[in-house]
Amino acid sequence: MGLIVPGAARALDVTLYGFVHVDTVYMDTQQMFRDNGDRVFYVTGSKGENFNIHARQTRFGLKAAKEEDGYNLSGAVEMDFYGDESQVASNEISNGIRMRKAFVSAQRGPHVVLAGQTADVVSPLLPDTFDFSLGLYSGNIGFWRPQVRYENSSFGPFRFQASINRAYSRRENMARPDGQARIGYQSAHLDAGVSGLYGRESQTAHPLPAAGAKGSVDAGALDLKVKWGSLVFSGEAYTGENIADYFGLSGFKQKEDGGWAEIKYLQTRWSAAAGHARVKLRDGATIPLNTNLENRKTYGNVRYNLTKSLSTGLEYTYLEAIYKDQPEAKRYFANRWNWMVHYEF
Repeated sequence: MGLIVPGAARALDVTLYGFVHVDTVYMDTQQMFRDNGDRVFYVTGSKGENFNIHARQTRFGLKAAKEEDGYNLSGAVEMDFYGDESQVASNEISNGIRMRKAFVSAQRGPHVVLAGQTADVVSPLLPDTFDFSLGLYSGNIGFWRPQVRYENSSFGPFRFQASINRAYSRRENMARPDGQARIGYQSAHLDAGVSGLYGRESQTAHPLPAAGAKGSVDAGALDLKVKWGSLVFSGEAYTGENIADYFGLSGFKQKEDGGWAEIKYLQTRWSAAAGHARVKLRDGATIPLNTNLENRKTYGNVRYNLTKSLSTGLEYTYLEAIYKDQPEAKRYFANRWNWMVHYEF
């Protein structure tokens, strides 16, 4: 829904957008968050089963754009209902609103400056799953974070992006941001890029593993999307160190490798997708007991458009987690079925 607002300069084009999304989920284990299948947790005792219905992926946003003094200005605010992860009964039926994005951008010619919270520069692609987790902790490190970004599209099909980003949690005492950058190539059938991130961490305020120790937070990634008729192939691969803040497995002085790949088939009223995601820590011999060493996720889904705005679909996901020094009989896995209903507005 769009709205033209007259003003002293040029008209302001305001658009309300979003969707209602309902997930009905059955899974044969309780060793993960019930509202999304991001990974399987190490828990002693019986695994149990779980049945769940929720609408937390419901999303709404407002975006606006105008031309003013030679600049193309735009901005957006976007929310969903993942504002509380406590899984307390009262919160599960009264889910909190969460800000996903809130940013403003100014473009002049090929130059764009953006400030606010929006999608990362590093690893910009997303798997096409019904599940909210999108491969986090299983090979997908791109998300959305507060940042200041510069983009330049002066180089034909190539685009350069660089940003400074907020450093999270235990790294906030470093008084310096993380950096991200990407060089991408885009054509009618191919979108590819190389990207990376870099930050620092000090253990001064947190004595484990060693008081005063300093280390890096870094990753390098490749992303690729190929369109060929009704088929779309997409995927990402990365290697990194100490990127738990980016939904990886590695902590201080630990390294990991990960990625995901997916193939999608598109028709007028229906689509099907299948993919696999994986992340694994390196040098398992030096990692503490019970550490999550590896996560794997394999999924497939079919989606049918009942109308232009209303669709439904079914997805199956197999998740597996490997923990250090846990016997084979206690390897942790889950089978997850998700029937979804999705209404765009």
